[in-house]
Amino acid sequence: MSLAACLFVAGAAGAVEIGHCGIGRVDLVASSATTGDLRLACEAIDNGVEFLRSRGVIVEFPVHVRVVDELSSLHGVASLGQYDPERLEIRVLSLARFLAACAHDPPFQCPMTADVYRSFIVHEVVHAVTDRALAGRGLRRLDLEYLAYVAQLASLPDDVREQLIAASGTQGFERPEEINAFIYFADPNRFGLMSYLHYRRPENGDAYLRKILGQR
Repeated sequence: MSLAACLFVAGAAGAVEIGHCGIGRVDLVASSATTGDLRLACEAIDNGVEFLRSRGVIVEFPVHVRVVDELSSLHGVASLGQYDPERLEIRVLSLARFLAACAHDPPFQCPMTADVYRSFIVHEVVHAVTDRALAGRGLRRLDLEYLAYVAQLASLPDDVREQLIAASGTQGFERPEEINAFIYFADPNRFGLMSYLHYRRPENGDAYLRKILGQR
């Protein structure tokens, strides 16, 4: 699973430095990685895990994030973050590479910041956790993306999130049947904003998430 990106970024990998944070492990492989990358990745792990735990998803396994200088493209589309289910590993660009990649084509049509960067890691953490914790439940791809984007956008400071929503000029999904693959593949980040706006309608909220997760 991956997040749609702006530009492909290349760079040489540096020596691996490993940091631990709660149930998370962060490998700083990128030559551009800093202690700031470690802090942001740890915050994202805590945020994503807590988001799911507070909604009944038990997390009893480590979450592994690898910070790199470049990511391979998937199906011809470059990525800002990826979850590899075979290696049980999240791979993300360093903050410096992320900001450089999005400088001329930001995914939410706003200048990128460390807060937005961290939110993209939250997105991948949710994918990593649900892949293991909910294995065998047969959840739909779009439902998993809805869940990951809601967690991503909920993790942002309120003012940053509202800025992204305002800049997009988009409206949320009004009915579940509108949540479709055409919108997702046309613009994943717009799909994410529409999902979040659908989620925060009073009649939806966590009740809709419980439905996705197969909970009562």
